[in-house]
Amino acid sequence: MAGKRSIPILKRKRFQRALLAVVLISFAVSVYIFMRQPGLKDTETAVSINNEPISVMELRDTMIRLKASVFMEFSKKHDYIDNDDFWQSSVEGQNPLAVLRETALKEIVQRKVKLSLHKKNGLISDTDYSAILKGLNGENADRKSKVAKKETIYGPEKIDLMQYYTVLDSKNDDVVTKQLEKEKIIDTSDDNLKRYYEETKAKNYKLPDKIKILKIELRFFANGETVLDENEAGKMIKEAEKRLTNGESFEAVAKAFNKDGSLIPYTFDPSHFPKRDLTLLKTFDVAEKLKPGEISKAFKTDSTFEIIECVDREDSGYSTFSDMKDSVKANLLREKLNQYIRTLSDSAVIKKNEAVFDRVTF
Repeated sequence: MAGKRSIPILKRKRFQRALLAVVLISFAVSVYIFMRQPGLKDTETAVSINNEPISVMELRDTMIRLKASVFMEFSKKHDYIDNDDFWQSSVEGQNPLAVLRETALKEIVQRKVKLSLHKKNGLISDTDYSAILKGLNGENADRKSKVAKKETIYGPEKIDLMQYYTVLDSKNDDVVTKQLEKEKIIDTSDDNLKRYYEETKAKNYKLPDKIKILKIELRFFANGETVLDENEAGKMIKEAEKRLTNGESFEAVAKAFNKDGSLIPYTFDPSHFPKRDLTLLKTFDVAEKLKPGEISKAFKTDSTFEIIECVDREDSGYSTFSDMKDSVKANLLREKLNQYIRTLSDSAVIKKNEAVFDRVTF
């Protein structure tokens, strides 16, 4: 009996040894492959756009910059909370890391198309990422030198890559749009400008309404001098707001809190608009949101606490085309350039180096 029972035990031990050998060999092969497989190099091509290679470094840098915005999009759509596995997980069939790569690629395509237009017009010599970074370093060196010489610069002494792209656009877009005008890609004839003005005047050329208001005003600073203690003025405006909430008339509360018990009327007239008065600009911003008869909540300006009532408002119409022609043209050129770039981006030839592209992470 003992001999008969020893046979399956031997077989089982041999099977276990064989299985262990297979596992060890598989592990050794995996380690060997892993050790032989090099990490991605910054200079490797992850994808090409219109035959222009895009490096791993450019894709990765763009992914890092867009990482937060992509996460926020997932959070809004899926109410997803970040955890250690977020970028490797599947959220309703989508892998966040893959989405991040595609989002970064889309931005790079539009950027390269724009830079290619700059290069085509002789405004930059190279669109390669390393050349752009070299240009950024040169820009920052130039800014540092100007600051040392007490010369004027626009913006900070040191800018980042996205700010540098903005610098390039501000320098080069006028030349690009003028060329697109010559090529009849953008139509800036008077008829087209007038048509564009009519299409956009409600958004861009509406004059501020003429608005009449009454104010409860507690001024804590005027002409370089303290009028009221700021904390005390803050408490007083809250008390005024409470009395209005409890049903007292605006006129009665205004007379109780305004200096000398007066009503303070004011009319915002677009022909005499207070462009430099920060206090009035803040008050106008609040007044613009009110309908006749509505009363605002208490708010603070740079020198007052206020509550206002809108008494009346009149539509002031629009700035005329003749007055705004230059602005209309500038807005049209900017919009049409962006449309042209989107069109070129949509038709761009994109070829992914899948073995590299799918492995890029941050």
